[in-house]
Amino acid sequence: FCIYAPLALMPLYGQTRYTLDDIQPICGAYSTLNVLAVSANSPYQTVEDIIELINSKGGSLPYGGSGTGNNQHLTMEEWLQQVGEGYKMKCVAYTDGDAAEAVALMSGEVQFAIMQAQGVKSYVEDGSLRVLMVFGDERPLWMDQEGLIVPTTKELGYKCSIVPLVGFWGRKGIPQEAIDKISEAFRQAVEDPDTLAAVTNLGLEVDYRSSEEYQQILEELVPVAQDLLTQLGLI
Repeated sequence: FCIYAPLALMPLYGQTRYTLDDIQPICGAYSTLNVLAVSANSPYQTVEDIIELINSKGGSLPYGGSGTGNNQHLTMEEWLQQVGEGYKMKCVAYTDGDAAEAVALMSGEVQFAIMQAQGVKSYVEDGSLRVLMVFGDERPLWMDQEGLIVPTTKELGYKCSIVPLVGFWGRKGIPQEAIDKISEAFRQAVEDPDTLAAVTNLGLEVDYRSSEEYQQILEELVPVAQDLLTQLGLI
């Protein structure tokens, strides 16, 4: 059980003993959407402000992220490629997670960062951070519930190919009967109102996918990630 990106990304580095052919997706569970965040007292109010900032620095500027070569890094780089050409942005990796990124934003160490929606939630609610954009097609449910009108990449005309889906998987060869039983049990679980409320309260998005849909998502990620990692010189 883990976020789907490592399943598809790690073999591309050539340092694993498995490939996607060795993995049996069982079902997708929920998504951990990424957002573009700034400090609450930042002068930058919109995505266009961030783009103008980047251009004013000649396309060379540090930004916060959770690591190098992971799904957040690739999500940001895919967006930056659509914003302008010749950018040489630096991802400052805060491997301790969203809390470390939040501190970096509030201290002014970086001007903006890509963070997980569930990680930024409490900082938005206490007025420490603001979200300028959601990477993906839809806003997190908690934003809608709290009346936060934040544009998505889709609404702004950008493509976002990397959706951080978390799900169940195992070794190839799991009996189909077992796959179907686990998948159906989880589908029923996420339809329960109490479960849905608990997941939403954490800032996560219920995102059930069947075994076949999960497999397709993994397969579609590989060429996108491979291209981005190659351009970044990471593979």
